[in-house]
Amino acid sequence: MSSGQSRPRHRAILEALRELSAASDLLDAAVALRLNMSRTDLRCLDYLARTGPVPASQLADAVGLTRGALTIAVDRLVHAGYVRRCVDASDRRRVLIQLTRKADRVIALFADLASATDRLLASYSGADVDLLTTFLGAASDVLANQARAVRRGVDS
Repeated sequence: MSSGQSRPRHRAILEALRELSAASDLLDAAVALRLNMSRTDLRCLDYLARTGPVPASQLADAVGLTRGALTIAVDRLVHAGYVRRCVDASDRRRVLIQLTRKADRVIALFADLASATDRLLASYSGADVDLLTTFLGAASDVLANQARAVRRGVDS
């Protein structure tokens, strides 16, 4: 297929990705509102739920915050009871940010989405799911690289 014929398909995929991003933003906003927290704090909780305890510097990089801004976000989350600071057993000089049991309340708000996604994916073949996984991983990398490029431009 020539690149001219594939362009409409590419545009359709890009539009679908934009719609997915917008829908994800709406869900994040609804969850943050329900929990009376900022979307930044919600992003921190999401990252910790996916990775487990991490050093503050890693969390800051992952959610796009300066170290100072992350300290403020973590202070809010500690005060709300969603995270705690704990000493890293392998390097006692380092502090890790870790979810508490109260964070399960946040994760539970996404349980219906996980179930719906599982049902949706069950309608695809294994090869299709592998393709989707590869594509979405690569698309996430593209977005993260673009975010870093924009931040570098702002910082210049």
